[in-house]
Amino acid sequence: MAIRTLEDQKELVQFCHGASGFAISLLAIRDHFPSLYERMDAVISKARECTWKQGLIKIEPNLCHSITGDAFAFPPGSQRDHFLEDGTSEKI
Repeated sequence: MAIRTLEDQKELVQFCHGASGFAISLLAIRDHFPSLYERMDAVISKARECTWKQGLIKIEPNLCHSITGDAFAFPPGSQRDHFLEDGTSEKI
């Protein structure tokens, strides 16, 4: 996975206007739409895939436009941990 700056970013995947935010939003409402579980899970999976593929954004940690917000698109585990570990101000 590459670490990119905002200028290098080809697709917007930040929490507020991209794939990771979409995944987090769908996860928040998923339980209210049991008939859509399968479709929602497919979209969540694709959003996570896009977020992981696009790599980490190297800017100050925040929930909206950085690694920290993107981390919450992933379930607890190695991918989320990877984003959170690289989202500290010491690593930016």
